[in-house]
Amino acid sequence: MGEPILEGDADVEVILKWVSDDACHTERLFIPAVNVWRDIIPAALRRGMKGWQVGETLRHGFEPGELLPLRSGELVRTVPRRQVSPPSQGLPFGLVPGFFLPRGVASGALGVFPQDIRPMQVLEVTETRVTLDLNHPLAGLPLDLGIRLHRVEESNRSMAGRCREIAEAATGDGPGMQALFQAPDLCVDGTPLQRPEGPDDAVFYASPRLVQHLDAEAEGQVRALYGCLLSDGSDVLDLMASWDSHLPDALGACRVTGLGMNGEELDRNAMLGVRTVHDLNARPVLPYDDASFDAVVCTASVEYAVHPVALFKEVARVLRPGGLFALTFSDRWFPPKATQPWPEIHPFERMGLVLEYFRAAEAFADYHTESRRGWPRPVSDPYFPQKREADPLQAVWGRRRAG
Repeated sequence: MGEPILEGDADVEVILKWVSDDACHTERLFIPAVNVWRDIIPAALRRGMKGWQVGETLRHGFEPGELLPLRSGELVRTVPRRQVSPPSQGLPFGLVPGFFLPRGVASGALGVFPQDIRPMQVLEVTETRVTLDLNHPLAGLPLDLGIRLHRVEESNRSMAGRCREIAEAATGDGPGMQALFQAPDLCVDGTPLQRPEGPDDAVFYASPRLVQHLDAEAEGQVRALYGCLLSDGSDVLDLMASWDSHLPDALGACRVTGLGMNGEELDRNAMLGVRTVHDLNARPVLPYDDASFDAVVCTASVEYAVHPVALFKEVARVLRPGGLFALTFSDRWFPPKATQPWPEIHPFERMGLVLEYFRAAEAFADYHTESRRGWPRPVSDPYFPQKREADPLQAVWGRRRAG
């Protein structure tokens, strides 16, 4: 008979991996209290759950059409423009191809509820018509789905509660958008990005902010990711740095340079061996020699760059061939300083926007994105219990091309 299938509730991490034309993508979703008798889990993964141990990951590859429907031309719809009402919060681009919208903004034309948040992509816009793609952003792609066991609560064997579809949770609300997103030309052609009217940067950043901008769980996720991507002993540039570089102790032998706007914040950063106060929005030039660094990291700051493509080109210049440029961000920022369209687009579109910056710089390759969602917020966090989930994390990285 073999060992019995898992008893009790389980905290699991669902790991979705997929590949687009020029990038590899990983989506990590933490789901607490999964019950294998109540919740819907793909049969190919359920079969491996006999004797499943904490720390073990079960994986299965799904061909196109197995986990999600194949792409269908019937889901590409052209509707009257007057029946599409995207939310407007000062977005300077308007209704443009390449952006995603929730289906509910075209509820009358599509016959759905206004509350429908399933994504659709704008393909074409004319004066009178809008063409929309309602296919799932991952439709037609092979998908690798894994599930890692974090913890089992064997004392809770109740099957009461809401039934969850695990594959739907892993593929829903964003995955795939980052590969299909298309940035408007003015985001990548050198035009300074717009942002709200507000105080000058020198004034805004004059006072030190010695606080964390992510919760402790998300901070730990950033450190863990950098720990996987960076090699100890490397020359590292912390770009748009503050008082914490979010590098793990295991990288203690790295030689870290920090560039930021506030000298007091940089002085408080014990990881830094070199500190540079410099306003990249006023002058998007890095004051370092060519090929000075093995890696550049940018944490929760890319949304403030007014000249992102120029900055990415500068990062390429100061990186050694094969050097890493890794950016992490979340859903928290300073509203007066965030550039458009960052605040108005979906978190997964933001990864797509950063990929567009990489491509426009024409100096990088080996692109990756990673999302981490659903982890529990620490009970010591000031926003708990109003917010029970940790801040979501998105990451994008690439490597400097050789030659």
